[in-house]
Amino acid sequence: MNMKPIERHSSSARFRPKTLAALAGLASVSLVLAACTSDAGSDNSSSNGGGSATEIRNAGVIVHAQNGEPQSLDPARAEQGEKGERFIDNVYERLVDVGPSGPDLIPSL
Repeated sequence: MNMKPIERHSSSARFRPKTLAALAGLASVSLVLAACTSDAGSDNSSSNGGGSATEIRNAGVIVHAQNGEPQSLDPARAEQGEKGERFIDNVYERLVDVGPSGPDLIPSL
């Protein structure tokens, strides 16, 4: 059998901790400087056709984001703490609501 010895890398091929720290610091400074600089050639108009920043898009539309789907949108099946309860509160009106001064019920419709 002709077996070759395993070659090991010399210690000079490895990065030393000080070298790694210096490279990490240089990368961090580069990222901060890149984030702080502005692109002089960029167009500062908004993506909605160049209108002003106060222009309202999709007036009258409510966007409600949820991280999951409700089990049911049936108010009779909604359980407290379930995701559908939040949707139902935004879609349906209640017959009565809690008054601002305490637990007094006031008509809601």
